[in-house]
Amino acid sequence: MLDGAHKVFQALLVLLLLATSAQAIDTVGPSGVEWAALTAPQQDLLKSVQERWTQLPPDRQTMLAKGMQYWLTMPLEQRTQTQQRLQHWHSLPPEQRRVMMDRVREFASLSPASQERVRVQFERFTRLPAPQREQLKARWRALTPQQKSAASASLQIMPPTHDD
Repeated sequence: MLDGAHKVFQALLVLLLLATSAQAIDTVGPSGVEWAALTAPQQDLLKSVQERWTQLPPDRQTMLAKGMQYWLTMPLEQRTQTQQRLQHWHSLPPEQRRVMMDRVREFASLSPASQERVRVQFERFTRLPAPQREQLKARWRALTPQQKSAASASLQIMPPTHDD
């Protein structure tokens, strides 16, 4: 389950970063992106919103256009993996999706240094033997919400292992 959740989390981060970078790159005028200005492959990917395109806010049009352009540049294997992760995402209960999105937003709000610490810690965690990972997850599940909050707030970088 950790691996599946990690993959969904990665897909959500990619989509969130896509959305924020698309909004940050362009200053969108009041007209947004004209449908005719999209490439044929972009139009094909966005055909489900074609009839509503002119009703979308300009920043949403720009985000979708840039997102589809990015999608078209992704290697086929990466697109396939992302599609699978998104299908898994849609199969999750709404509450679980909400919690995951909250975590993605929380991660995105961290400073770059804090994001890197989280990445390093997660990589170290994934390299632990499966029994040790399960033991740590069980200990985490046994904590009260207050204990979890305190532990998260005081989280320190795990000491380097012999693999680092």
